[in-house]
Order: sequence, then structure tokens, then C-alpha cells
Amino acid sequence: METKNLIYFLPGPIFMLIGLVINMVSFSTAHWSKDKVCNVGLWKMCLGLSPLDTDRNCFHFSGRSHLPLMTFACSSLFTVGLSLLILAVAWSILSLFQSKKKARLWTQKAGTMCLISVVFNLFALCLYAGSFDSISYDMIPKWSALYDMELSWSFTIGCVGTCLSLIGSTTSIYMALKYGTNLHLTTNVSRVPSLHIHPPPSSRLSSPPRFESPRVSSPLPFSTKKYSSQGTYPKRNITPVHIS
Repeated sequence: METKNLIYFLPGPIFMLIGLVINMVSFSTAHWSKDKVCNVGLWKMCLGLSPLDTDRNCFHFSGRSHLPLMTFACSSLFTVGLSLLILAVAWSILSLFQSKKKARLWTQKAGTMCLISVVFNLFALCLYAGSFDSISYDMIPKWSALYDMELSWSFTIGCVGTCLSLIGSTTSIYMALKYGTNLHLTTNVSRVPSLHIHPPPSSRLSSPPRFESPRVSSPLPFSTKKYSSQGTYPKRNITPVHIS
């Protein structure tokens, strides 16, 4: 695509790419919730012996026999949303190197896919925010529910990344519908040749016939002269009629 047309579709992929990076950091870190002796993520939990203990032992949920149902539901939803976001970012970046028509269609599809991923991520965030303080980790060694859990920075940046992905998806869809359609139509209209329609020779009117001799107007009905081909008008003998 030309550089001038590339600018219209560039903001959406930039926002989606930033949101993808932030969501990947949020997804991979174990700081979605915490208390004084532990911090928990979607995949692992880190425990310390006391609030002053900075050297904490981490346990991956995939290696334990018990996985909390809410944690599994949130991690599954966020995994689906993150996978769709990766595809949307890849699709939107590839659309920048296509023709105008394909770039508009690919950008619109990438924005729609990113919007679907935002729905999955928001559902996971809302579900975790409503149930994080009631999740039980009884199968984790040395864990106790003596302290109150609270949300941590991994959850916060997950919300920020989802908001940026939402901005990127709506921007891509808007730019594809507005600027992409105008550019495509303008290019096609300029290339359409103007047509000059002429009637076929059979339907054209023929010119009126021309006579060698000039036309002579006929005499009036009550004229006393009669028309002749030589142009003279002799007198007419009219016999009076008497009506009794």
C-alpha cells in the first residue's frame, strides 16, 4: 500500500500490539491476587513462611492434583482471548502490506477478532474479581486462609491491556469502514471511461427530399385563376346560376 493510505490503518494494529504485550505479561505472572504470605496467578502460587519472608516457594497448578475451579475457568477464558488476540495482531500487521481492497477487509476482520478476544478477557477478569477472595487452595502445602486476599498488579495490567485491545479493535473497524471504503470507491470511479452513446444508422432520420423545380402555392378556393404547371392562371368562365 501507499504510505498515505497506510496511515489510516496503522493506529489499530499499534493499540492491539501494545495490548497483546501487556496481556501476555499479566497472563504469565503470579500476581493476580495476594495476601501477606502468598501471591497467586492463573498458573502458579508462591508461598512464604511468614509475612517477612521474601524467599517464597512457587507451585504450578498444572503439577498439582487439585486445581480450583474458578482459577481453571479464568485461565481457560483468558487463554482463548489471548490466542484470538495474537491472531488479530498478526492479521492486522499483514493487512498493511496488501492492496487497498484486501487491506480494508483484513483490517476489519482483525478488528472483529480482537473484539471477540476482548469479550473473553473481560469475562475472565470479571469472574476472577468476583471470586478471588473465596478461592480455596487446600491442596497447596503450608497454605492457610488466615489473611485476606486482595487484587494485585498482574490483574491491574490485565485490565489495562484489555482496554487497549478494545481501543485497537474499535479503531481498526472504524478506519476500515470509513477510509477504506472511500479510497476504494474513489479509485474505481476515476478509472471508469466515459461512454458516448450514438444511435445506430438505421434509426437516424433521413434528410427531407429536395426537388429541382420550385414549389408553387396552390390558389385560394375562391380564386378566379387556375393553377397550371407553367405558372399562369387563366380566367375561368363561370356561368351564373339563378335559384328560384
